[in-house]
Amino acid sequence: MLGALSILLPLIASLVTTIVLGWLMVLAGLSQGFHALANRRWAGSGWAIVSALLFVIAGLLVAAFPVTGTLTLTLVPSRGSSGS
Repeated sequence: MLGALSILLPLIASLVTTIVLGWLMVLAGLSQGFHALANRRWAGSGWAIVSALLFVIAGLLVAAFPVTGTLTLTLVPSRGSSGS
C-alpha cells in the first residue's frame, strides 16, 4: 500500500523520507553523544562529541528544511560517484 502511494505521489514520498532521515540523524547524534560522554576516558571522546553535535545540527536542518534536504541528499552522493 505504501509503495503504491510512493509511486503515485513521489514528491510527498521523498519529502516524508527526508524528514524521517533527518530525525534519524538527530537520534543517531544523541546516541553518539551519550556514548562519548559515558566514555570520557577514551582518547577520541572529544571528537566524538563534536561529531555528535554536528550530526544533531545537520539532522535538525534536514528535518526543518525537507526540500533543501532532499536536493542535498540527492546531489551530494551523486557527485561523489561521478568519477571526477
